[in-house]
Amino acid sequence: MPVLNRCLYVCLALGFYQAYLVPFSVAQDPNALVVEGHVFDKDGKPMRDAYVSIVETNNLGDENGASAPSDSNGFFSIQKIQFDLNPTQYRVIAICRTKRKRVESSLPLYLPIRTSQIYQRDFYLSLPTGTTRCLGGPGN
Repeated sequence: MPVLNRCLYVCLALGFYQAYLVPFSVAQDPNALVVEGHVFDKDGKPMRDAYVSIVETNNLGDENGASAPSDSNGFFSIQKIQFDLNPTQYRVIAICRTKRKRVESSLPLYLPIRTSQIYQRDFYLSLPTGTTRCLGGPGN
């Protein structure tokens, strides 16, 4: 078995195929915008219950989106199928609501959006001192 095939087999067996060997994957629905990634604290530890959203904005400032929470590994996956606004801007926002405050980070998705691929975005949030987890939901 050639070395590359052996590496591919080992990487697939370990679950690293998508994260390390290909820059993007094909989405389930060819008309869907899919974003997935992880939310970490500033030390690189996974953040559970962070709230991640895809937000589309049009010329008038109207916004629409889709959201999902991060799991115990900090992983999230959002699929948005219907595009309602004829958007001029897309961004992905991660929000961690704590007892003391709401922490937020935003990353752009550049136009034109390619609905045939999965965009990968990772977030690093700086939480208040002594805070170790998100409370879930976007809150205020």
